[in-house]
Amino acid sequence: MADERGGDMVLDDTQAATRPTRQSAGVVSVLNALRILEAVSHQQPVGVSELSRHVDLPKSSVQRSLRTLESAGWLRMVDRSRWGLTAKALGIGLRASGEWDIRTVAQPVMRRLCAETNETVHLVLRDDDEGIVAAREDSSQTIRTYVALGTRAPLYATSSGIAIMSRLPEEETAAILDGDLKSFTDTTVTDPELLMGEVRRTAERGYAFNPSSWWRPHVAAVAAPILNGAGEPLAALVISIPDFRVTEEVAAAIGESVRAAATEVCSQLP
Repeated sequence: MADERGGDMVLDDTQAATRPTRQSAGVVSVLNALRILEAVSHQQPVGVSELSRHVDLPKSSVQRSLRTLESAGWLRMVDRSRWGLTAKALGIGLRASGEWDIRTVAQPVMRRLCAETNETVHLVLRDDDEGIVAAREDSSQTIRTYVALGTRAPLYATSSGIAIMSRLPEEETAAILDGDLKSFTDTTVTDPELLMGEVRRTAERGYAFNPSSWWRPHVAAVAAPILNGAGEPLAALVISIPDFRVTEEVAAAIGESVRAAATEVCSQLP
């Protein structure tokens, strides 16, 4: 309120006490929502109870933030009880990292590759020691693979990750493999020496082959790296296949196709 003896604004005791509190509560609410958004990105699909434990907030607070983020278009219900990212979060992340052009260039190539093989094709971008699914072209076959856009997976557990690591300096790959390597299936490879051997074989032939459900049960995959002008791996093209349709001969033929497609994308990047 204004002091009658002058034109300066003067806060009374009540205003001085409550205004910072309201601002602080608003900041805390925004920060909590961002924490929840980040937690969903790492754990999706994820339920309210698990999120509540992860961010150490009451379930009621988590639920309010989830609904707010859903209204803003950042999150969606994956099923009746679990949450995942929308493409809005993915798009902003791609623009922030400067990788949007990769998706724009890759999608026509992905469509041709999908038509040629009639298998699902993914574009996976590197994000530190993880890959994130940035684009997908779906097979028309009745039985086909599916991964939601924005899904993350560790590099060591996927063919896309092995393909990316095959073009990294060996010491950088060793650093990625020097950690707690979690198993996702009965066939996930978690031995650093075995993984390094797979990385070297991939470097020699130009594509990675996951024949045995390293990350998801009953899914095989073939991937080739996408490099920038300096020869650094930015991403990978992946053909993802139900494992009952894969033989060594099929994998070799698809490997050459995906390697050629990745090379084509590389040649078109600015």
